[in-house]
Amino acid sequence: MKKRCYFVSDKHENEGFSLVATSVRDAKKIGFKVLLFNGYDCEWIDVRVEWQKNVNVDDLDVGYVFEGDKGLMEGLFRGCYSYLEYATCPNCGTEDTMVQEIYKDVFGCDYCEDKLTPKDINNPRKLKK
Repeated sequence: MKKRCYFVSDKHENEGFSLVATSVRDAKKIGFKVLLFNGYDCEWIDVRVEWQKNVNVDDLDVGYVFEGDKGLMEGLFRGCYSYLEYATCPNCGTEDTMVQEIYKDVFGCDYCEDKLTPKDINNPRKLKK
């Protein structure tokens, strides 16, 4: 079966985890365990699963969860998450900030976005990816 990326969350929360699975059922099984392990107080019927359609996870193993600093940042780069809160900016190194895509395939914080000039945007090699 084809591997896909799913976002799993508790229906009462706005946050959750992206993971690799072959079906919604498998994603819910894996995600339920991950939610409980990370301190979410939820029941099986409260777990919500959403397929992340434009995320390529063919190179990852089934059951891989995008968590921890490295995993969350990888998930952001792949498109599993639209932003990360309380992360370290990969562009300038600012800690405990919100990181998001600030320009096509360029990720950073609000400070990095404010520093961008039209010259930087036209010459993206100067920006870190």
